[in-house]
This record gives sequence, structure tokens and C-alpha cells, in this order.
Amino acid sequence: MDCTFRTSEGRFNYRATAVIVSGGHLLAMRDELCTHYYLPGGESACTRQPKTRCDANSGRS
Repeated sequence: MDCTFRTSEGRFNYRATAVIVSGGHLLAMRDELCTHYYLPGGESACTRQPKTRCDANSGRS
């Protein structure tokens, strides 16, 4: 989940992300409306997705 709030100097954005590297590959995402890639974020990215990726690569379910 992204966190955004206004300050006297403008808007502050904070986003928790996960850097997941496996077999020399970096997990990155891209929305069809964006021109850039970004790291998966939020609670899912920091807890569920790494476990899912690791289990899929090890043959566990």
C-alpha cells in the first residue's frame, strides 16, 4: 500500500517494495499504461510473493 500525505513543502509519497532476485533475474512489474518498470510493493510483495516465488521454484506448493 502506498502512503501519501501533504506537507508544507508539497506531497510526500512512501512505498514499501521488495527486491526479489532469483537466478540472476530481477522481479519487476509494468502496467500497460506506464512507460517504466517498478518493483512490486505493499504487504503482498514483502511477504506472500517471495514465498510463492520460492515455493514455485523449489517444486513445493
